Amino acid sequence: VSETIMDFFHEQVDEWLEFYGEDRRPAEDWPLQDLLDAVEALTGWAPDKSRKQEWLKMRKPEIEEELREKMKELYQRKESELTEEIMRQVERQLLLQVIDTHWKEHLTALNNLRQGIHLEGMAQRDPLVQYKMESFKMFEELRQTIREDLINFLLNVEAVSEMEESNVMEGAQMQHDETGGLDS
Repeated sequence: VSETIMDFFHEQVDEWLEFYGEDRRPAEDWPLQDLLDAVEALTGWAPDKSRKQEWLKMRKPEIEEELREKMKELYQRKESELTEEIMRQVERQLLLQVIDTHWKEHLTALNNLRQGIHLEGMAQRDPLVQYKMESFKMFEELRQTIREDLINFLLNVEAVSEMEESNVMEGAQMQHDETGGLDS
């Protein structure tokens, strides 16, 4: 699972640079702040001002290497916070949960597409070809959503001790009892 997670990190960096970066121009000619905003939104990390100034002078391969290293560092930091054993469990659980959730949504969307694809025939387009094109696009969006959610959840997960979990559950039960549950 760890290899899959690292592949997700690399794919995410590639996607960011494909969307925001330009091969032949330095980062000062890119929408660098948009790239950094996207990185921060997903990972919670942003470079300090001096590092950002250095990035402005870099080109795409250098920024790619910097982002890959930072993603690896964030992952390793989270792994050291949680311990390796717990991290493997969290990875498996998050991967299954994220895939399950988004797969169900994807199947529903495919069903909706299948039901409405006959309208393409009225527009003089082959419904089967249109269905294949749309479903492929939807599958790529599914992969992207799974990757982004997994990275976000994984880098923002926090360990909770059994004592803290017990206290949270007791507090929730007390609040439920005080409000009268669902009958209010």
